[in-house]
Amino acid sequence: MNPGIIDNSKLMDNPALIDDSGLVDYLVIDADNHYYEQDDAFTRHIERKYQDHALHVIEVNGGEQWVIDGNPVSYCRENPGALCPAPGSRSKFFSGAESYGANIELCTPKEMPALMQKSARLDLMDEQGIQAILQLPTVGVLFEPDIEDVSVLYANFRALNRWIEEEWGFGHDGRIFGVPLLSLRDVDLAVMELDRVADAGARAVCLNCGPVGDQSPADPAFGAFWSRVEERGTLVVYHVGNSGYSQWYASRFSETPNLHIRNFTAFQHYSCNIERPIADTIAALILHNLFGRFPAIQVATVELGSAWVVPLLVQLDKSVKMAQRSRWLGGTLDRPPSELFKSHVSVAPYHEENIFGLVEAIGANRVLFGSDFPHGEGLAEPLQFLESLRGMTLSDVRQIMRDNAGQLLHI
Repeated sequence: MNPGIIDNSKLMDNPALIDDSGLVDYLVIDADNHYYEQDDAFTRHIERKYQDHALHVIEVNGGEQWVIDGNPVSYCRENPGALCPAPGSRSKFFSGAESYGANIELCTPKEMPALMQKSARLDLMDEQGIQAILQLPTVGVLFEPDIEDVSVLYANFRALNRWIEEEWGFGHDGRIFGVPLLSLRDVDLAVMELDRVADAGARAVCLNCGPVGDQSPADPAFGAFWSRVEERGTLVVYHVGNSGYSQWYASRFSETPNLHIRNFTAFQHYSCNIERPIADTIAALILHNLFGRFPAIQVATVELGSAWVVPLLVQLDKSVKMAQRSRWLGGTLDRPPSELFKSHVSVAPYHEENIFGLVEAIGANRVLFGSDFPHGEGLAEPLQFLESLRGMTLSDVRQIMRDNAGQLLHI
């Protein structure tokens, strides 16, 4: 039994209980969990027409590399021996407790069944005290800007989404809620795939951060997609990944775009990696009145931190005051942007951030627990997240650790 759980044999209906040991007496719902894709994640189900354009793994210098059409996926560098940071091995660096590179333990996911196989993951979830997870790709969120041909992009998305359905499921078991990938680069294809995965039981879909070509994701041109999202009651997830910002933004500031995130300059980490893409995306959804036109839509930001939230709310409210006589793409807002945010956007903060400040800014009902397990920058034990909530009210803790995600996923 996990030491962070008093009783993980069944779901408890009592209020949250945190004592000096950081214990809770209910199972939690993790809004940021991952798998490592198997080698055939994109090739197993890709249509015959696109077999030669499937993302796949090749051996390079004794290691592995994900490639498509002969080109490496830009955010995935050669992986010697298929090694990666072990779960939680970089968490102390991000919290400031260790310097970069200190005590980074490596692991081989292919030798760890729980990182790549559903049955083993369910057993591990039982040990960890987790009822359910929102489960996202690792490689799958990294390659969209690398593919110019949208038909090839969607062929790979469809193949991956079918693999997710087959290997992990979309939540029929009430435990593992696999998240399929979509793109707004072709509205018709987006609607078709949304309908297909929703019919198969998917309760959430993932979109890339940033603009869609030269258009806002909330441009009325994409109205057919957002209308179907609202009709289906599908949660839209934005997750950290390759937004394309490095490719087209950094070069405008005397920077040479890098092909791998670990080679980003400090300026590229600041402007292209996390905060800028998600802040711009949420700003576009709000200021271009997506939520005014589709008031039932819910959005969750995952593994994108929360440092951007408070400055964004202040800036959005001020921007609306300054732009009273301007053109409003999508129509004028009926409420201040900060209020729209608190009605439509949920945020999964990093465990090392000021979560108390986030709760004060947007309310505990909009904060999600996410461990980023099994990635190195996440938590080795998901319930270590409770340490960041010590001293918070019991009801707020339960909302963050369980109830908010449960409501979004209709659990």
